[in-house]
Amino acid sequence: MELKLEFGGQSCGVSIFLPKGTKPEKKAADELKSMMELTDTVERMKESGVFSAEKEHSVIKAAVTPDFHKGAGILLYDSPHNFIWKEEMQGRNYFIHRKGACSARGMEGMEGTPFAYYGEPVMIPGSMGSSSYLLRGMGNPQSLWSASHGAGRRLSRGEAIHGNDREFKEFMKKFHIVTPIDPDRSDLKGRNDILKKWEETIRSEAPYAYKDIHQVVKVHEEHGMAGLVARMEPVFTVKA
Repeated sequence: MELKLEFGGQSCGVSIFLPKGTKPEKKAADELKSMMELTDTVERMKESGVFSAEKEHSVIKAAVTPDFHKGAGILLYDSPHNFIWKEEMQGRNYFIHRKGACSARGMEGMEGTPFAYYGEPVMIPGSMGSSSYLLRGMGNPQSLWSASHGAGRRLSRGEAIHGNDREFKEFMKKFHIVTPIDPDRSDLKGRNDILKKWEETIRSEAPYAYKDIHQVVKVHEEHGMAGLVARMEPVFTVKA
């Protein structure tokens, strides 16, 4: 059964496919409504100048769990990147230590799970301002059934902090950075200790400190580690 969703008499462009006879409960509809409201939020942010309006940002698809009709709001997938797992692969037991990497098992390794027809979800997040990618694991034993869990650093934190001033100024001009500290506050004038630490924190995580994530994903595909599913562009980034 295909369910076309409308809010306020207007189509939101999302279709949900449900087993015959399954009725979505109110909680599910409320959850989808909140997803669709994000589109309006993005439009308001563009109007306020929080980020560039040159690119179109909107919710075009919604990912839901098989029991979405209940409005469960359950976790889809969790992907740690510093861990040791005992795994059985190709009839043998392994202790695989992944540091800055994630599991990328193929369809065979995901038997008995919802991902048996696709392969394990692989999330490769980008830096502040760069794309992030969703891929599916291909189960390559040469990479120990693993994939990168990020683009990886091009510069160490220390190198990024003391790096190219031109690149940093271009980054600050291009992106709207929101932090707990507003460097333009009048009471911070002359507080070079605070402002220096603020700038160092931003410099250490700037996009130019990381490798080209597009090339990283390309290598994963070329070497049969993971296959591309979706490329995602950030609306804004929260750095904890």
